[in-house]
Amino acid sequence: MKDTHLLFSDNIVKVNPVPLPPAIDISLKDKSEDNNTIIYGSIKTSSNWISITDTKTDEFNALKQYLNPPSYTATFPITGEQLREIYCIDSDGNPLKKCKSPSLEKCTEIANLINKYSDQFEITDALKMSHFIGQIGAESNGGQLENSYSAAGMLINNLTRTAQKNSSGDYVLKYCDLFEGYNKTSDGCPFPNCDKSIIIPNSEIEIIEKVAYASKDYMKNRSGLSAKSMYTDNNPNNTDFFDYVYACRKFLQNCNISSHDGSRFRGRGALQLTGYSNYKIFQDNFKTIFGNNSKDFVCGSPCNITYDKANQTTCDKNLEYITTLEGGMQAALVYWNKNSVNVDATDVSDAIIKKVTKDVNGNLNGIVARTKYTKKAYKLLNK
Repeated sequence: MKDTHLLFSDNIVKVNPVPLPPAIDISLKDKSEDNNTIIYGSIKTSSNWISITDTKTDEFNALKQYLNPPSYTATFPITGEQLREIYCIDSDGNPLKKCKSPSLEKCTEIANLINKYSDQFEITDALKMSHFIGQIGAESNGGQLENSYSAAGMLINNLTRTAQKNSSGDYVLKYCDLFEGYNKTSDGCPFPNCDKSIIIPNSEIEIIEKVAYASKDYMKNRSGLSAKSMYTDNNPNNTDFFDYVYACRKFLQNCNISSHDGSRFRGRGALQLTGYSNYKIFQDNFKTIFGNNSKDFVCGSPCNITYDKANQTTCDKNLEYITTLEGGMQAALVYWNKNSVNVDATDVSDAIIKKVTKDVNGNLNGIVARTKYTKKAYKLLNK
């Protein structure tokens, strides 16, 4: 027979030649791969074979996972196609006409990992799954993170426009050293420790959940500030940036700038695990769930009496596991379980999404994206 091609593109399957020949037997165990083509049956030893081709690499890789899915069973399974539909939406929740990221391949990988662990962490219905998908979508959008810490993004990111009152009662930016013309006076705590204060007019301050921020409009159009390249180069992986803005955090138990706690315990994983205290909780619970022989991620902090300096290099190397898809998913699920997020995921109202967001984020950062993804997921999955 002639070679039969199934062309997968834009959810359309085209078969060539047409019409199909009479029924034939092809061994699915006899499989080979050549560039972007999977061949079932042997061209050399048999007259019967079928080749499946896709010229787009990301679609082809997703197709391979579809044809050879991992053997995970889940009470409430999801697919890569569903995840991509949830995440490929505009600010109003409408489908994007063109959506390059996330790719179908990446969404399929993530969906497979969710299916692998969802029963273990009791994410077993549309409601809990929608909240989980909504939160990881907002937390771990890599492109969004990179844009947030670019030179332009530095002016409007919630973290970098954080303000607090000084002894004179003026609102000043907490992280002055980020900006040209202003410098920190020490690596110590507390903040701000600036050679000159960046005073923000009261009329340009907005209060969100009891935290003061300079308004985005003011930062972009009237502040006259520009970010230092030492903090914007190589983001979102600039260690100087994270060492500075995440230093001296009592709630996170991060030490001063020179301790490198800020970059060591920076956001990782599908829920952007952040801070020494959260990493320590994660490690303790990770060992409980995945066994005492699991990796050590935390050797302590230089400010902590239990600091294990001798093994710090090993612990730092192990932290990279959380940047992998599987490690990041495990970290997210352990954190989700420890904070009993499932208990609060009772509906998809704005109030409940805010409650879940506080469980995950500690604040309401990214609440617009979290709300958008959660509601889109529930609309799609609750059928």
